[in-house]
Amino acid sequence: MEKFIRYFILLKETTAISTESPPSQDLKIEQVSKKKNETVLKGSLWTECALGKHKKTITLTSVEFRDVYLVNISMSDISQIGFEEMELLLAITTCKDRLIVFEDKNNWLQEGVQIKVNSYVFIIKQPGMADGTIGLVRYKGELPAQKGVWFGIEIKSFSARGKGTSDGEFRRKKFFDCPPDCALFVNISKVRLCTSKQAIENALRRPADQIGAKVYSPPPQLKIEDRVVWMSDDGPQWGSVKWIGVLEDSKDGEYTVGVHFDNPVGTGTGKYKDKQLFRTPHGHASLIPVLGLIKADEYGEADPNSYGATGGYYDDIKKKNTTALYKEQERLLEEARRKKSSGATQENDLNKPTVRRGTLPMSGSKSLHPDGNVGSHEAGRTSPHNPMYEFFAPDVSPKPVSSMSGIKGPPDTVCHAPQTRPQRGLSHTQSSSFPQGNSKYGPVHRLVTSTSSVPGTGSSGGSDGWKELSVGSVVEVLGNPPQYGVIRWIGTIPEAKDPTKLIAGIEMEEEGPACTDGVFGKRRLFTCQPKKAFFTYLTKCRKDQRFAESSKLVDRSHSQTFGSEESPDIPGKIPPPEQVSHEVEKYTGKRKGIQGHHNSCYLDSTLFSMFSFSFVFDELLFRPRNGGDISDYQELQTVIREGIVNPLRQSFYVRADKILKLRAMLDRLGSIKGMMSEEKDPEEFLNLLLSLMKADPFIKLSNGTESYLYQLFLERDERLRLPTTQNLVELSFFQSNIKLAEIPACLIIQMPRFGKDYKMYDRIQPSPYLDITDIMENGIRECNICGGLAVYECKECYEHFGTSLSKLAFCEDCKYVTHKHVKRSKHQPKEIKVSKDYLDYLEDLNRAGKPTDSEHLPIPRETMELFAILCIETSHYVAFVKAGCDPDAIWMFFDSMADRMGAESGYNIPEVRVVEELPLWLSPEMQDNINSIKQDKDLPGMMRRVLCDGYLCFYQSRDVMMYK
Repeated sequence: MEKFIRYFILLKETTAISTESPPSQDLKIEQVSKKKNETVLKGSLWTECALGKHKKTITLTSVEFRDVYLVNISMSDISQIGFEEMELLLAITTCKDRLIVFEDKNNWLQEGVQIKVNSYVFIIKQPGMADGTIGLVRYKGELPAQKGVWFGIEIKSFSARGKGTSDGEFRRKKFFDCPPDCALFVNISKVRLCTSKQAIENALRRPADQIGAKVYSPPPQLKIEDRVVWMSDDGPQWGSVKWIGVLEDSKDGEYTVGVHFDNPVGTGTGKYKDKQLFRTPHGHASLIPVLGLIKADEYGEADPNSYGATGGYYDDIKKKNTTALYKEQERLLEEARRKKSSGATQENDLNKPTVRRGTLPMSGSKSLHPDGNVGSHEAGRTSPHNPMYEFFAPDVSPKPVSSMSGIKGPPDTVCHAPQTRPQRGLSHTQSSSFPQGNSKYGPVHRLVTSTSSVPGTGSSGGSDGWKELSVGSVVEVLGNPPQYGVIRWIGTIPEAKDPTKLIAGIEMEEEGPACTDGVFGKRRLFTCQPKKAFFTYLTKCRKDQRFAESSKLVDRSHSQTFGSEESPDIPGKIPPPEQVSHEVEKYTGKRKGIQGHHNSCYLDSTLFSMFSFSFVFDELLFRPRNGGDISDYQELQTVIREGIVNPLRQSFYVRADKILKLRAMLDRLGSIKGMMSEEKDPEEFLNLLLSLMKADPFIKLSNGTESYLYQLFLERDERLRLPTTQNLVELSFFQSNIKLAEIPACLIIQMPRFGKDYKMYDRIQPSPYLDITDIMENGIRECNICGGLAVYECKECYEHFGTSLSKLAFCEDCKYVTHKHVKRSKHQPKEIKVSKDYLDYLEDLNRAGKPTDSEHLPIPRETMELFAILCIETSHYVAFVKAGCDPDAIWMFFDSMADRMGAESGYNIPEVRVVEELPLWLSPEMQDNINSIKQDKDLPGMMRRVLCDGYLCFYQSRDVMMYK
């Protein structure tokens, strides 16, 4: 949005037109009436069309909705606002609340402009929190998938800490750090500027006890991921800060620190009184008063794990089978150190290597430090308990391969690394002199010549198989066992023994003790999560054999990695099973469904929900490629259809290598990096897959918006003890003032929750059938009073006759009678756009002399059927799926990682189980029984997952499916 354009807020409800091209200023009223009309509310936001204007009128276009215009609107019906004000109001989802802020006599909106980062504010209208709670603004700006400017606030009032919804993270993106449940992300309607020093000081005091008020301890000078030392009876123990806060039963308000210790000297996994404060392996977590800790950089001895924060526990696991693999990386770094040190003797003081404390190595060994350099122990200068190390870094920038002669690659492309936020302390290497943007340096897409090779390392057993590798290739690094990853950089290191020998920078699937975050030496070659970047000779890599073309016999590498269960590709068209109740054994038990592997549960559960027993998504599998599709369209379609969907429907088992193949394609073709190894949200996968396949959006709204999913954005209704999805969908559409433009074949509803922890409602009961009649733009609706055809809707009657949207519809006569009441006399009902086809149908019946009253011709209801529920609990996704189209079809529970065979080198075992009671849990008759169970932990396990952990609900319209 351009800041020099004028912006306006509408002060009077009026009618706009919807058209694909901007209207003329000379458009007459009779011409406007012929276009598609839209009722727009006061409080909506508009911007000036670049068309010129009359003195007293102006033509505007909507800031919020596409192709919606106000033609020749009177200047008296609008008020001009600035760009910053518009951005603040845009974040408020209801026009009513916008007007409250805009019309406030105490300049509420101007306060929003004045509020900056580090301003103190009053938090208001926040459920479970007293108005006037003090907060500190830590972030001001845009949020993912949200409109306008938002505020990230750390709660400062002692009484409200722990009542927030975040730790500074919103939708998997970290905006600032604070203790868990001590942050909120809100719009301007929920905050007021605080200028009272006394109010701020009072907020930082703990509640007075019977003796008197005391100031609680100030926040410790620690932050998440800081390295700390605790003096145990056996000596110093190092660890990383994972949680900071005041425990709920603390009597003195003292801060406590949750520490993840490198060694198993703790007593748990980070859980306190049924609340998971943070997570560690068993025996590595402790809660320690802040006064009992020393910052690692203030302690007199070296931190034995200064390069990261996961600790020696992980190192011990890795060393059991990856030591030999990572020695290769350390050797590369040692070569760079020796080359640099041999030419450093004549340098002046400014160029001498700095001396810092480092890692205590094994005798005669080398160790990797945070900046990617090798520290060498200098005998005679330090004691074994307080070693000093020299840090060397090459000054010559590494060269990407496409700058080398004989290597062919696109001249104007660069390697775009995944933009992952660093989570651990590698702060020494944030800057990079590696060229970014378009330049002569770029990634190679196919290696056609080489300077050296290692026999027997090719992808198919030959010596030159590594030449087929490029940036983006999914590879395995030779070792015992092999390790897997994605090549993010290929180039040469001038300091290496053979400067012409190609080196690959690989983002590994698993963390490693000798890995970095994409830094080699002191140069950033790409960016990934800490302890995942591994550098080795390209000749040590080959194509990931898990994706190799398999014969009819089970490939040995597959059986070693994922078990011996076969999962061959199946061509053709295989429909989902219609009825499974007579052969339940075929579809249930261990090794059924989709096998999970390495953070794939979000994808496994989503695919199982989409394709196992429904054909609503089958258009993705069979639509022929057209000119607008991506070049890999048919390959992607084949991978899904023949590798996943057909095996799932025919043999009801899909091995993990088939999913890995899909993940590799999504990682290569899509804009979301990390699909091979990182955990994602189901909606990220759905949006990526459906956009790559150019699927038509399922959801088309009256405001012109189109999408694949519908996120339930709404304000909490405290009266709903156990809301159903029917309640929440109606409330969301009502508060947002939108309708469905057409009946969707599939409606995927995302529950009102943010991240994995915050839920607007503790429990939500999925409705087995979703009635969408009253949220249709051109719906055929029933009069709330007489049951006849409704032709008016009155939103102001909400709560007068009930909270269901069906209570807002009236026929002509009933509208007149009900609005004669003094409480409703000032309401302004709006006409309902009744389908012309239905009106013609009624006219034909009248001509034929057939009755059309409600008794003889009931108004039809438009419903959609629930066929899957995707749930999340502690970062793990599972699914409940209706097995078949019969109303009494059984429900099944699917977990792609229900069991495991073997340890680190083993594989997951999926499982499918029948859940006979699920239809009962979803019935209205169960609401009282469910509400009688006060604690979620007392609910039966499966019921708790359905009611408390719901993430996505999938609804389908079989009539529309058949039509489309």
